[in-house]
Amino acid sequence: MINNTCVKLLQLGYNKEQIIKIITKNLNIFTVTTDNIDKKINDLIEMGYNRDDLYKMIYYFPKIFSYSINNIRKKVDCIISFGYSFSDVIKMTRIEPSIFGHSISDLQNKFNYIMELGYSYEETLKIIKFCPMIFTTSFDNLNKKIEKLEKIGYSKEQIKKMTLKLPSLYCYSFSDN
Repeated sequence: MINNTCVKLLQLGYNKEQIIKIITKNLNIFTVTTDNIDKKINDLIEMGYNRDDLYKMIYYFPKIFSYSINNIRKKVDCIISFGYSFSDVIKMTRIEPSIFGHSISDLQNKFNYIMELGYSYEETLKIIKFCPMIFTTSFDNLNKKIEKLEKIGYSKEQIKKMTLKLPSLYCYSFSDN
C-alpha cells in the first residue's frame, strides 16, 4: 500500500521531497487506495476544480482524501448559502483547502462572528471572499489580532476600515513586540 501510494503521487507529478511533505502532513494517505485517489480527483474535477488546483490543494492539504465527496459538497453548499457563487467557493477553497476540515457549524459561526464585529452582510461576504483563511482561523486568534491593533492605538472603526481595504489583516501574524 505504501509503495502504491508513493507511485501514485509520483504519477500525479509530485517529486520525492513533495511526497515526503504530503506524507508527513497526513500519514493516513496510506490508507487510501490508488483507485480512491483517482476517484476523488475525478470527483473534484467534476465539481469544477482543475488539475493544477488539485495538485496544489493535495500538496497543502492532503487530508482532502480523508473526506467524502458528499462531505465536501455539503461544505461547498454551506458556503454558497452565505451568498457566494459556486465559482467564488471554488476559488476560496482552492486558496484555503483546509476549509473542508472544518464543520458546517464552525463555518457558520465564523461568518456570523465577522458580522458581529460590525460589518454589514455584504462587507462580511467581501472580507471572507478575499481572505478565506478566516474560516480556518480560531476565534481566539481573530480576537488577539483585534486586541493588538487596539493596543497600538487603532479604534474599532479604524480597524474596520483597514480590514475592509485589506481583509488579509485578519490572517497576518502579529508579533508581541
